[in-house]
Amino acid sequence: MRERGLLATRAQSSIFFMLRRREAWQLSHGGPKIWIPAASGSVITTSVVRVPEHLGARLREAVLPAGDGDGRHYVYPVGDLHVTLANLDGYRDVPVEQIEEALTDCLSRVGPITLGLRGLAISRGTVFAPVYVSPVSTLFRLRAAIHRSLAPASRGILKSPVDVIGFCNALRFRHHDISVVSALVSHYRDIEFGRFLIEEVEIVRTDKILSAANTFVLAKCARRSP
Repeated sequence: MRERGLLATRAQSSIFFMLRRREAWQLSHGGPKIWIPAASGSVITTSVVRVPEHLGARLREAVLPAGDGDGRHYVYPVGDLHVTLANLDGYRDVPVEQIEEALTDCLSRVGPITLGLRGLAISRGTVFAPVYVSPVSTLFRLRAAIHRSLAPASRGILKSPVDVIGFCNALRFRHHDISVVSALVSHYRDIEFGRFLIEEVEIVRTDKILSAANTFVLAKCARRSP
């Protein structure tokens, strides 16, 4: 069992390594992608898992030297840190009650899912904590089950290896100088922020950063014990 767990972790590490190489190439050719807050409020309907406050505080503390303050990069408040589960924009015609029932059922049937935040990584637009999943296949299965429940006629919705992992964005770039960011990512490459069990999923209408001001919780789906 331990050997299987190590193999699963290595498989997820390989995916993140592949993403790091791709992002490094994109950064070297196109530079960072600057985030500009949208003028309109809520623009996305999605499902998210909030990061527990004690883990979020550790993550925010790690990236804080690169952000906050006039003209610096945007750092997520602890309460806004999250892992996106599944985008629900394609199901706007489905009643929220039906989506809530589907998510609750899928979350309960798939079984316990543990998410682990480990290290910092950089994308073109963000600094994020890679999210490792245990058991390794469960997040993929949960995402696929949600889409099948809401769109029974759809097949092969999830095709990318990225669907087995998660991301927790902690900082968004607001200017092109990311020298401090790069140093932070290098320093915290392998730090363990902690692990937590998915107990609840929120269905939200929100903006790109899940800001408290522009996020409306439509439903909360709790995992039922068997």
